[in-house]
Amino acid sequence: MEEKMVTLVCLQSNALAEEIQQLLAESGITSYLRNEYTNRIVGPMCDIGGVRIELAEGDLEAATELLQESGLPLAEPEATQVGRISHWGDNLPFLRHRPLEQRLWMITILLILGLGLLSVILYLLS
Repeated sequence: MEEKMVTLVCLQSNALAEEIQQLLAESGITSYLRNEYTNRIVGPMCDIGGVRIELAEGDLEAATELLQESGLPLAEPEATQVGRISHWGDNLPFLRHRPLEQRLWMITILLILGLGLLSVILYLLS
């Protein structure tokens, strides 16, 4: 059975995220950077929530202690507006395991389809 992945922290800096990932790796904790490339490309133009460092739920406590000892600045993932939206998306089954860029595309497509359906209904009612 696969262990649940959780977000350790969201960061605006790719360099800091890579530094933290390296620190975790040196301590034997496997972590993954989510939205790394999107943050590199789009991040300078708008806030997309930054890079999320994710790891197995069983490693969360050890990773948190390690980062607190290192003195690196950390914020909870839900502390940012985009982090809260992304957390909301984690509760939807069809969005849960998708990266941020796919979530945004899917939500955009659903909105377009919804508006199209609404316009057809309003046209038929008039």
